[in-house]
Amino acid sequence: MCVIIHKPASVSPPSEETLKQCKERNKDGIGIAIRLPDGIHIKKGITLKTLNQLLQEHKDKECVIHFRLATQGWIDAGNCHPFPIETDINLLRRTNLVTNYAVAHNGIFSDFDEDKVKVIIRRKGKKRKTNAYLSDTQQFIRKVLAPLKENLDSPALKYLLEETCRYSNKLVIMTPRETYRVGSFELEEDGCYYSNTRFKPVVIKYNNDWWYNRNYNNNYGNYNNSFNDYTKKCSECGTYLNVHWSQYHMKYLCDLCTRKLSKQKKQALKQLEKKEEKPNFICQMCGKKVGSIIVRDNIEMCSECFEELKDCLK
Repeated sequence: MCVIIHKPASVSPPSEETLKQCKERNKDGIGIAIRLPDGIHIKKGITLKTLNQLLQEHKDKECVIHFRLATQGWIDAGNCHPFPIETDINLLRRTNLVTNYAVAHNGIFSDFDEDKVKVIIRRKGKKRKTNAYLSDTQQFIRKVLAPLKENLDSPALKYLLEETCRYSNKLVIMTPRETYRVGSFELEEDGCYYSNTRFKPVVIKYNNDWWYNRNYNNNYGNYNNSFNDYTKKCSECGTYLNVHWSQYHMKYLCDLCTRKLSKQKKQALKQLEKKEEKPNFICQMCGKKVGSIIVRDNIEMCSECFEELKDCLK
C-alpha cells in the first residue's frame, strides 16, 4: 500500500523521521509535485535526501508527496507518482516536468491489468524504443482522467470520482485552480493529510497478568497466549509488521524473513550431509584413522581388521 502526503501551503513539511518511516515501508520510489507560480513541478525517482532538500526549499508551497509500493508495472523512476494527467506515455514517464494537472494514487484499480506498450527511454545518452509495463494508475489516467481533465473541477465529476474510489482507492488531484482529495485521508498533528498511516510502528499495550501470557493445555488443544511485539524491528528487512523473537536464529525476524532464513539453513544442512564423514576414530589394531569402529572384547577396530580377525578365528 503506497502513501500519499498532501501538504497545504500554510503547513510545515513532515519531519525527516516521518518521511524515513514512509520510505522504509514503501521502497519502490519517491515523487513530489510542487505548486509554483509557473505551474505544477513534478520530480520523481528521487532520493530521500533530495526530497528533504526540495521540501526545505519550498516549505511555504503546497505539495503532494508519494511513496510507491508497486503492485503493477515497471519498478523504475518513470512509473513513480505523481503523474501529469496526459495520454502521452512518454509524458507520463517523464521524471522532471512542469504541467497544469497532476495526480497521485494510493490503491489498486482492479479493472486495469498490467499493459505492455512501446516507450522511448534514454540509456547512456542515447534514446531507444523498448517495451514498458504500465501500472493501473497510468492506464486510469490515460483512459479516464485525461479525456476529462478540463472538467476535473466540476462537482459532478468529483462526485463520480468519489463513487469510483469509495472502497479501496484514494487520489490527490492538482488542477490550475485547486487541489482536492478523493477518498478518506487522515489529518495528522503536523497538519498534513495522509492516505494511510501504516508506515508507523504499531505499539500494542496489554495486561502483563499471567492469564494473558501463559501457555496452557485444555481439552480443545494446545494454546499459546503470547503476544506479537510490534515495537521491534526485523533485523533482516527492517519492517515492524509481524516481528517476533526467533530462538532458532537468535534475533528479531518478521514471518517472511523467518521462512527465508529457515529455508537457507535447511539447504546448508543438506549440503553438509552430502559431504563425506571425516575420520574421528583410531583403530587399535592397525592404527588407521576411520569414520566408524567395531568394538569386540573392549578392543576398538576398523571393519577391515574385524574381517581379518574373523578369518583367523575360522
